Amino acid sequence: MAISRTFACGKIPIDGLDSANSSVVGEFSMLLNGKPVDKQPLPTINQADHPGQWWAVDVWNLSEEGSVSVIFTVDSRTNSGKIIGIDAVALVKVE
Repeated sequence: MAISRTFACGKIPIDGLDSANSSVVGEFSMLLNGKPVDKQPLPTINQADHPGQWWAVDVWNLSEEGSVSVIFTVDSRTNSGKIIGIDAVALVKVE
């Protein structure tokens, strides 16, 4: 899953809304103008912990204005037979 939007520099929080029956474990990452925004460790989400709920993923700091992409990556080897479902992702500039 990936979404994109243009933002000015500053803090960008990411919130997500999981589907009621989702159950995978995955990592969120962010790209700025196609390049990874450093964040260690990457936020890991267990969707079974947030069924049908909004949750705060994390906050990234952008050093410059540009096109932002958010990516949710799931390892199929550790999530075999599980359901992935993200109903919505919110990116909101706070500073």
